[in-house]
Amino acid sequence: MSLKLYIGKNLQKAPIVAKILIAAQYTKLKLEIVEIELGKDNKTEEFKKKSPNGTIPVLEVDGKYIWESNSILKYIAKEGKVLLGENNFDCVLIAQWLDFIAQNFFIPGHPIIAHACGCGKAPSKGVRKEATEKIAAAMEIFNSHLKHYTYLVGERVSIADISLATIIESLNKKHFTDDDRSKFKSVFRLYKHVSAQPQYQTIFGNLKPKVKSTFNLEEWKRKYMNTDPRTESIPYFFEKVDRKVNVVYFCEYKYPEDCQKSFMTRNLIQGVMNRFSASTKIGFGTFVILGAEEKHTFKGMFVFESPDGEIPKIFSDVDDFEIFDWRKGDFEADKERISDFLAWDKPIDGMPFLDGKVFR
Repeated sequence: MSLKLYIGKNLQKAPIVAKILIAAQYTKLKLEIVEIELGKDNKTEEFKKKSPNGTIPVLEVDGKYIWESNSILKYIAKEGKVLLGENNFDCVLIAQWLDFIAQNFFIPGHPIIAHACGCGKAPSKGVRKEATEKIAAAMEIFNSHLKHYTYLVGERVSIADISLATIIESLNKKHFTDDDRSKFKSVFRLYKHVSAQPQYQTIFGNLKPKVKSTFNLEEWKRKYMNTDPRTESIPYFFEKVDRKVNVVYFCEYKYPEDCQKSFMTRNLIQGVMNRFSASTKIGFGTFVILGAEEKHTFKGMFVFESPDGEIPKIFSDVDDFEIFDWRKGDFEADKERISDFLAWDKPIDGMPFLDGKVFR
């Protein structure tokens, strides 16, 4: 299959193009990039056979043409069988968010976005004010939704997330302020996660050398879930963990007065883990409920891959991070405490173990 993508010169990082190139990185489809001169090449009768209104991008598939960016994006995602959701309902929700992003974020904000991308004139004061208000209104809706979900739809990156992230990228340096980043924290948490992926960084040229842990996290998770902690998995953990790259952190819930029934606390923990779920590829942890049925609290222990020794931003940017007090641990000094958080067979911090959940 031959795939040619027609784009404007020097516009690979423009949102309508970048989202397609990133999706192709995920699906491993090879695109031949054909750059044209806008205002000239796209006005010819020959080009209008490809795109009736002369717009870009245009995807040529074995001599046939797709000429709307979201249609191209869906085609790329469908061909690679990823990024479109786990089921038909998720697929519809992704299409819904793509429509919302286009109609309520990209188009209203286009005067600012185009200028930020270097492909449009600076908007007038009145146009900028109106576009800024519409961008903020859309961001409010994104942020409200993402306070409760890791991604716009489902449990993994979709083309809706990619589409949103590429627009945030174009606005991040020249439009959004620190106040915006604080106000719309959940949106920027998603943006940071999507933009950190190698498929995204390949397009935006931000690839940095990565220090890789020798500790195989997935192998450890299988070991922990399928063997006896004290005799097998805990000794394995301390033998294999990479002390140069892996870090351990302990946390304690700030509001133990909320913990009145253990089943309610288990539900609370499950909700927290769902919102942290984007971190499962670089982290592992356990939550333990400590105390009695009618009076208890819960604490956690997490191991991350983090060369700089800090909790990864993809984890700490989640709103639920703030409901805990955090302390950095030490694999040697805290060996016994780490073991107790893994074994669940004795009191921890002087409180009896009641129940536990695994973050994996």
